[in-house]
Amino acid sequence: MLKGLVGIIVFIVIFIAFVAAIVLFIMYKGIRNIRDVQEQFINNSEKKYSRSEYIRNQREQRDKNPFGKDYFKSSSTKKENPKAKKETTTRRETPTNSGVTIIDDRETEEKKIFDNSDGEYVEYEEVK
Repeated sequence: MLKGLVGIIVFIVIFIAFVAAIVLFIMYKGIRNIRDVQEQFINNSEKKYSRSEYIRNQREQRDKNPFGKDYFKSSSTKKENPKAKKETTTRRETPTNSGVTIIDDRETEEKKIFDNSDGEYVEYEEVK
């Protein structure tokens, strides 16, 4: 009696494992099929546009950006103005852990360390 019960339990476990393997295989095939269809769609959509249409489409998408046109601006697209005053701007680059570099080109403000009401200020030179 005990051997028969153990045999039925083993059969049920093997049957469940077999059904699970079949379900996982069908899911894998479905996901692979979805990926193949997506890659085919992307390849067909790239062939559909000419280079100028692609650039125009990218500009339209950039203009729809809710954060503004300059949000995704990279340093390579910035055109330097040779007449710009180099003294009033400071370029600060901050790399992040994910490899993105944040560039800050804001104008620097002249800040006084001491105000006239702070008292006497003595200039000095450091002697080495």
